[in-house]
Amino acid sequence: WCNPLSEDPKEAGQARERIIERLSLAEELGARACVNVIGTRCPDNWYGPDEKNYSEDFFAEAVSVYRSVIDAVRPKRTRMTFEMMPYSFLDCAQEYLRFLKALDRPEAGVHLDLVNCINSPRRYFANREWITETFRIFAGVPICSVHLKDIRLECQPVSTVFTEVPIGEGAVHFPTLLKELAKLPEDTPVLLEHLREERAYDAAAARVRAYLEEIGI
Repeated sequence: WCNPLSEDPKEAGQARERIIERLSLAEELGARACVNVIGTRCPDNWYGPDEKNYSEDFFAEAVSVYRSVIDAVRPKRTRMTFEMMPYSFLDCAQEYLRFLKALDRPEAGVHLDLVNCINSPRRYFANREWITETFRIFAGVPICSVHLKDIRLECQPVSTVFTEVPIGEGAVHFPTLLKELAKLPEDTPVLLEHLREERAYDAAAARVRAYLEEIGI
């Protein structure tokens, strides 16, 4: 996790070299995916929000940087993939496809994190339909890895606030999501994240398996 699109040239250069090294390692190991965020113009961290992250100049630089990364490695067994985030243009399937088309490298693919893209109450409450539509848009595109988590809209603040919560305690429609994930290749990694301790991961995994049993998968 690093920022090859930092406005600090030294940080950007070091991040690019780190991604090349990690993509090379993923290829050596035969991993399905090497994942990073696109990057950001935010000066405070490696993923944060900035208005420039939605500009066409930022988009074009992202294409250029990741072309250079992929071309430096030319992986055969792994793909360079990108974390969907609410703080850059990569916040929906349509923009992801636009980026992959511009990138024009078959060694690139999708890392799917749908919760990161639930960034409005409208999408939150309609997430069942939105999940189905996202997988329809991604039909034929290699989804190489997935982050699985849940989210809750807090009702007290006047401004919109979302909180990640244990699976089953939020609003994500897991029966729909898991039915779509079951259509992917069997060895697609589906990863739990952002939980605080081992028993929380055990509980989340058990809840996912219970959903699967409920829907007959």
